[in-house]
Amino acid sequence: MDRIRKFVSEVARRRVFATTALYIVAAWAVIQVADLSIEAGLLRIPLRSVFVAAFLGFPIALVVAWSYDITRKGIVRTPPADAPDVNSHNHAAAVDLALVLLRTGETERADYLLQKSLEHIDTIHRFGINGYAVDDVLIYTMQGRKDKAIATLRQAVDEGWRGSWWIFLELDPALDPLRDDPEFQSIVETIRADMAAQRQQLDQMRANGELPPIP
Repeated sequence: MDRIRKFVSEVARRRVFATTALYIVAAWAVIQVADLSIEAGLLRIPLRSVFVAAFLGFPIALVVAWSYDITRKGIVRTPPADAPDVNSHNHAAAVDLALVLLRTGETERADYLLQKSLEHIDTIHRFGINGYAVDDVLIYTMQGRKDKAIATLRQAVDEGWRGSWWIFLELDPALDPLRDDPEFQSIVETIRADMAAQRQQLDQMRANGELPPIP
């Protein structure tokens, strides 16, 4: 009984009952319109074909209702029942956890965390102590959107992002799929050259007495 209760609760949470009712009403309306159109000679197909199409479409509608939600941001996968909230305090951890889940085959949970993290960072800034740095690049890479990831990384670098660049670009396993890409390698070399130039400038300022010596 407990399993049945949980299943019914999950069906209700995923709005399958509402979708079923809506589909039945819509199918009935389509059949009525088709019947009138056939009688008026406007439609030259058997009414039976309309019934068959409506019958075959029903399980498809159930599968879609179970797997997806219609939201203000479009059609998205229905999150798991125990899905956590992603916010300013945990979005970076959510991205890291998504990588672990992908590596262990829990793609549904990983996809949810990646999507929610991406939605959240759209509301905050890239820079600053609470900024998201290049988490969007990590997300796009884990989603398999390599071109988008590299384009976003290029934009971040052009905007001045450098914070912890070596950890992200040299060590972070989430970016492994990008490291053989020539454009990614070019971006890394751009940062290396820029950081070397900054180091040289600091050394020159220190030599000129403009900065205190390093203890």
